[in-house]
Amino acid sequence: MAILQKGESDIVAVNTEGAESREAHEASKISPHESEQNEVVVVQTPGGMKRCGGQGDILSGGVGAFLAWAKCYESGAFGDKTIPVSRMPILAAVGASMVTRTTSRLAFEKEGRSVVTQDMLKEIGGAFAEVFGSAHQGAGKL
Repeated sequence: MAILQKGESDIVAVNTEGAESREAHEASKISPHESEQNEVVVVQTPGGMKRCGGQGDILSGGVGAFLAWAKCYESGAFGDKTIPVSRMPILAAVGASMVTRTTSRLAFEKEGRSVVTQDMLKEIGGAFAEVFGSAHQGAGKL
């Protein structure tokens, strides 16, 4: 399980301690041979200077997209299988946090205090390219 708390700095926490039962391991995708995880990541990627309604929707949509890509990775659609599937929730939360915070900053730089969520939507592609590199943007488009 991973928990993402948004704020001045976003906090992502994972704790699988006590996941000893077979069902718990299967649900969290943790191999019985893999050690338990207790980890906290603080995401301090600079964001915009204004919070607007709907920013959490962009964040949760980003987490959902990253988790969908993780499921594709797990099924072998791409990747080299070097990342344990149990790491996917924390990676999805951190990635979505970084992209959302960057999106907010880019929109704020253009719109200032009048920024609204719709302004942020236009910046998601550029934010993704800034965080992960333009080579991962797809089809050479920003």
